Amino acid sequence: PRAFRHLLTAFNKTHHNKLASLLSSGDKNTFEEEYPYEVKRWEVKKSNVTRHDWDFEHVYKMGSKPKGLALIINIRSYVNEIHEVRKGSEDDVNRLTSILEQLDYKVTVYHDLKKQGILDAVTKFAKDDEHWQCHSCIVFVMSHGIDNWYTQLTHTVNIAAYDGQNVNSLEIIY
Repeated sequence: PRAFRHLLTAFNKTHHNKLASLLSSGDKNTFEEEYPYEVKRWEVKKSNVTRHDWDFEHVYKMGSKPKGLALIINIRSYVNEIHEVRKGSEDDVNRLTSILEQLDYKVTVYHDLKKQGILDAVTKFAKDDEHWQCHSCIVFVMSHGIDNWYTQLTHTVNIAAYDGQNVNSLEIIY
């Protein structure tokens, strides 16, 4: 959302007001024509890549079954409607899950967690013994982000939890 606001501001400052107006008018038809919601499942085309010029000592292994573990946390709605509902986020979760499963990841999904629930889910995921048998992991936290002086100073993001509290991205990483 911040990047889009900056783009509109740049267009207005450079006297491209009509373009800014067109973008901010929210013409949903253009978007829906470009990205139709009927597409429920995206197919992943797998290929066996054989590279002879790789230094295998420095190439990340990806041969485990499953390839890895994936965690998806989707915050769609918020108590007392303190943030706008993230409509369509379920479709994003379904598509991500489908793609990750096609890539042979074991996927765990949580919806609308409070701050402590997010931290607990990440901790539980991090402590899963199955990581020892896998070669990778992926974590998605999908929500609104909150900016303030601290996030700008630390190059982090505050993630809005279902209960209105924020989880800083550093709390997830550490």
